[in-house]
Amino acid sequence: MEHELIENKEGCEVTLKITIPAEEIHQQFNKEYHKLMQTAKVAGFRPGKVPRQILEARYGPAVEKEAIETLINSSYQKTIREKNIHVVSRPTIENINYVNKDEPLSFTAKVEIKPKIELNNYKKIPLKKQVTKITDKDVQDGLRRLQEKYAEIVSVEKPIGKDSLVIFDFEAFKDKEPLPDGRQKDFLLEMGRNVFPPEFERQLLGMKKGDGKEFKIKLPKDYSDPNMAGEKITFKVKINEVKERKLQPLDDEFAKDLGEFDSIKEVEEAFKKDLINTAEFSATQKLKDEIMTILVSQHSFSLPSILIEKEIDYMLLGLLNRLQSYGLTLENYLKEKNVTVDAVRDEFRPQAVDRLKKILILEAIADNEGIKVEDEEYVTWVKINFRTKPTKIKEYLEDNEHRAGLKEELRMQKTLNFLLENADIKN
Repeated sequence: MEHELIENKEGCEVTLKITIPAEEIHQQFNKEYHKLMQTAKVAGFRPGKVPRQILEARYGPAVEKEAIETLINSSYQKTIREKNIHVVSRPTIENINYVNKDEPLSFTAKVEIKPKIELNNYKKIPLKKQVTKITDKDVQDGLRRLQEKYAEIVSVEKPIGKDSLVIFDFEAFKDKEPLPDGRQKDFLLEMGRNVFPPEFERQLLGMKKGDGKEFKIKLPKDYSDPNMAGEKITFKVKINEVKERKLQPLDDEFAKDLGEFDSIKEVEEAFKKDLINTAEFSATQKLKDEIMTILVSQHSFSLPSILIEKEIDYMLLGLLNRLQSYGLTLENYLKEKNVTVDAVRDEFRPQAVDRLKKILILEAIADNEGIKVEDEEYVTWVKINFRTKPTKIKEYLEDNEHRAGLKEELRMQKTLNFLLENADIKN
């Protein structure tokens, strides 16, 4: 078998010119007729005893078609293995030149491939690490948030304030017509959370339990429902209850109620430690992001269109899963944004290209440095990262497809850590 490789389309596509000699064609025909002889049923002959000339007369065109298709596929697969070509698409088979089994068979196979990346210097990347300094104010602000989290919610005989929790009934009208789903009873609103437009909350300020009120507001132009944006809506509200958070003192008793501490001092120290660790983690992640940004800027290469479209498919699936978690559909999203699926794909395209370039650069560096993930290392990583999800552990350890994908993800993490360890970092 002879083959020639022609690269085109900026190295993302190759055309293979393959020629199969007549000898190999004869061998394949013999294999096909041998298989057929074992199964063909012809009157007057026992299975396996039908003469070949009779099989040729009855099944010749079908055998020829099967033999040629098998030869084209097997020779294509053999060629990409021998030339170590990393294909990313199905081949387009063209220019098939076949006369008969006594003449050579030739054809071309056009296929998209992973780009070859000529690596530039990726060690000693100059970086500056900036860790956010944790102050006493940061610690006290965090403690106050913790205090609010564990506060007791109590009913009060007070006017509604900017921090109140309000239970109320309401009806909404547009041009005196009730809005669909515009009537609710015992709705719980935490003031200042932007559930309703700011003007709506301003109308509630000062109202007390048992008060009723009718008012009209203009919805903002960026309102979540584009069909209602900018419209004037009339609301009728009745306040059923006003509540507020009753904060516990930040003392040793509060610390003990948390279940892990004996004093508020211990809480402060633990909270400060967490903040410092978070700041350190954020600084490290920022360095990793900077490394990838620098590497992408230093390596110029084109991407196969099929890889870009697959990455966009993956991003679109992620969007769909997020929408479903909120009880929404893609159709709802497209209608609300007034866009098409194609427009969303175009919006995702730059991010897809950036993500792919980062992945391919990391893969090239990992290959160049011989970075691997051993099975034992992978098992430990899965058990640690999914320790709260035993079904996932079983799935990721036993399913070969998941295993391969996650091992590659771990290899990319190891490669990025390698780059960080070998960077020139100044504090």
